Amino acid sequence: MEDLAKHIAEKAGITPEQAKLAADAAIEFIRLRVASAVDTKVEAALGNLVKTIKVDIHEAVTGEAPATWSEKIGDIAEDAQAKLGDLAEDAKEKLGKFAKSATSFFGGWGKKGEEKKLEDKPAEDKKS
Repeated sequence: MEDLAKHIAEKAGITPEQAKLAADAAIEFIRLRVASAVDTKVEAALGNLVKTIKVDIHEAVTGEAPATWSEKIGDIAEDAQAKLGDLAEDAKEKLGKFAKSATSFFGGWGKKGEEKKLEDKPAEDKKS
């Protein structure tokens, strides 16, 4: 530390006391930066280690490799496709039932209306 303060004093043209304060500040700054960078790298390494351990445990217990992301996405897509197919079938069935009931409902109106018109007409018109 003394060598650093002496070097700073000579290069900066400041007193040894000022150089010591500058050296302390520089060392504190470097420690914080290095500690932060090291902490980030240690956390990343530990995260990767945890993932590797989970994969190894899964393989040891099941005898199979865990599903990859692409396999998981494929499974989700297949499930979605099946559900959409079911939804389409249900919609088709319900629309068919609605169409039949609408046809019978509106079809009956026309027939009832014709019968009523014939009943309302005078007897002479019915014969012709």
